[in-house]
Amino acid sequence: MLAGAVATQFATVFGIWFRGFGLPQLNWPVANGELILGLPATAAPTATTYFVGEISHFTDGVFFALLFALLFHPFVPLRNTLLGNLIKGLLYGTVLAIISAAWWVPAVYVPHHAGFLSTSLGWKLTFGIFLWHWIYGYFLGTVYCPQPQDRLEAVPEQSSAPETETIHAAPGPV
Repeated sequence: MLAGAVATQFATVFGIWFRGFGLPQLNWPVANGELILGLPATAAPTATTYFVGEISHFTDGVFFALLFALLFHPFVPLRNTLLGNLIKGLLYGTVLAIISAAWWVPAVYVPHHAGFLSTSLGWKLTFGIFLWHWIYGYFLGTVYCPQPQDRLEAVPEQSSAPETETIHAAPGPV
């Protein structure tokens, strides 16, 4: 859950900063807030729109991180090293980006046919969608970094029961 919170926060901030890099701003909290509150995308965003959308967006980010940890990460046949986990995170981000560009953005956010992976909305938007999800995957894969399986096997099992000491009776007079 921590990895999901970190990944979502960093990706969200970068998406809002994309305009400074010549990409469209991807302000998913505002987009979600407009959807939840039933506001048109042309409405000026308010603090309420942002915070309602941020709660939804942040919850989604943590939920998708849990799916990564429980359903995706264990089944990708890469070792649990920093590099292996990073690759798993980037692969997961790519899967989410494909879903976002192919379905979520054209069907929900911009309700019209947007072309293959939203390309008719401009290559910069499609690239931004992928970059946003790669940033999410980068932080998800580097923060959620379980120990390698071989290290887990090398650690001897320890009993959770407290150690006990046997007290022997002192020899008495015979």
